[in-house]
Amino acid sequence: MGKDDIFLAMIKEELNQYNHIYLYREKQMIREERFEELANHSLRQTRLFGFVVILFVIAFSVYSIYHFVQFGTAGSLNSLLLGILSWGLVIVSTYFYTRDIVEKRKTMERILKLLDARKDFY
Repeated sequence: MGKDDIFLAMIKEELNQYNHIYLYREKQMIREERFEELANHSLRQTRLFGFVVILFVIAFSVYSIYHFVQFGTAGSLNSLLLGILSWGLVIVSTYFYTRDIVEKRKTMERILKLLDARKDFY
């Protein structure tokens, strides 16, 4: 058993838990054991995706409020349906962000901590 087998085993186990959320390039990095590069790349990617989701939530919230106000003034059923659909998109996008992306971010943060602990230990 090599000196860093236990750390690598912990990192691989952490990555295997969420194997379904990695893209092809990330899976290639896992196979090549470029864990630090993978973690940094994935953290950058999750930050960017989080920013996009926040913009998406703000845009569709404003859009739905606009349609709810129009429904209140004009009484058009189309405005009500567009407002409800916009809020539905806000809820769905928030759900998917919190479910998959936050898990991926936490996994990558744990991997970076394991890599730091490995450097400190040896």
